[in-house]
Amino acid sequence: ARAMFKKHPYGTQPTLGTIEHLKNPSLKRIGEYYRAHYVPNNMCVAVAGDFERKPMLGFLERRLGGWKPAPFPEIKRWPLPPPGGAERAEIRYEAEEKVAVGWMAVPNKHPELDAVTMMSMVMDNGTAGIINVELNQKQKVKSAQAFAQSLNDAGGFYVIASPKTGQTLEQAEALLLECVDKLKAGDFPEELLAGAIANFEKSRKRQLEYNEARVNQMAMSFVNREEWEYSAAWLERLRKVKKEDVVRAARRYLGPDRVVVYRRQGKPDLPKITKPAFTKIAMDAERQSDFFRRIASLPAVPIEPRWVKEGADYTVSDRPFGRLYAGPNPMNDVFHLGIGFTDVGTRDEKELEAVMRLLDLSGAGEMTPRRFKERLFALGTSLYWGTNERWVFVGMDGLEKNLEESLRLVMDLFSRPNVEPGTLEKMADVALGAHQDNKK
Repeated sequence: ARAMFKKHPYGTQPTLGTIEHLKNPSLKRIGEYYRAHYVPNNMCVAVAGDFERKPMLGFLERRLGGWKPAPFPEIKRWPLPPPGGAERAEIRYEAEEKVAVGWMAVPNKHPELDAVTMMSMVMDNGTAGIINVELNQKQKVKSAQAFAQSLNDAGGFYVIASPKTGQTLEQAEALLLECVDKLKAGDFPEELLAGAIANFEKSRKRQLEYNEARVNQMAMSFVNREEWEYSAAWLERLRKVKKEDVVRAARRYLGPDRVVVYRRQGKPDLPKITKPAFTKIAMDAERQSDFFRRIASLPAVPIEPRWVKEGADYTVSDRPFGRLYAGPNPMNDVFHLGIGFTDVGTRDEKELEAVMRLLDLSGAGEMTPRRFKERLFALGTSLYWGTNERWVFVGMDGLEKNLEESLRLVMDLFSRPNVEPGTLEKMADVALGAHQDNKK
């Protein structure tokens, strides 16, 4: 952040403050800042849940209506000079090495924000993005990722990689930039955009099952200074983004002006802070405030769980492959399918975890690993697994309309895995390198 935003608080003002701030905290300035900014006309109240609108508004008015508005400081504007060419920086750290490349992109509400959002998904969606299939799937580095960041004043786009054992940070950087070149050349299937929409739709529907996610969506609309209509139309705006929009955004923002940071193995030179002396406070464990006593005296109604019942909430049937438990999703059209194998685990088959990792790098039937991941992603389906000493679990979720095709793909993966030559050897090499880094 310091290298990217040299003259903006995004880079010059750490969250906790500088060392000098921490050495000399000013309670006076803390109080002044609080009184200037924490005023009701600079705040929002977001509420989600099972409540009646009028009584809730009345409750909020009684509790908060007495707060008096007050003028607060004008929002400042700071210069945002872009990097001049490839600006490089290094840090030392006693952990695995990493290289990060960053470009300045677009802030919130920018006309090209949606194109940059989709650009990020094309590069890294965790499954079938350019970095996923070119670097992680082919195990050219230990790990790699890409993501976009949008804030109110500015934004950024970042690609990050951890090199394999014997690989330099410069070599990992070159591989990242090769992926960026593929993005700018449009060397990716348009199907990735449809897959991104399907996955966004699935995740949004699952999020909105929870009050916390609904509240967060409303609160972030306020924090990002967006009209609610704009925030609520997020998915519909993304549906309109075309491949040419993504390529145009990549060519515009991912140019030669960038910041490159190497994290090399070594002992960091960290500043020291003398521990301040604190006045010891005698604590009386028996002492209680009036407020605590009022809270403690409130009646607590015991929670009455509603137990699900077979036949009403779910069905059980014996099939040739085992016992099937099934139930409808009353919230939305997102499915979840879990398959548990309870008669086998790593206690009996020590190679099971390696088998599952290898399957994660495999194709299915005639499909190459890349094509398999692209197709599963295009359907908006996620595949995951877990294993321990006594069982193996395979799970998948996605949009219900794509359940049957997704299941056929996954069955093909398990019955006809397509493992490219050398995959197992590379997997072992990456795992051993990671083990050595963990030891360091």
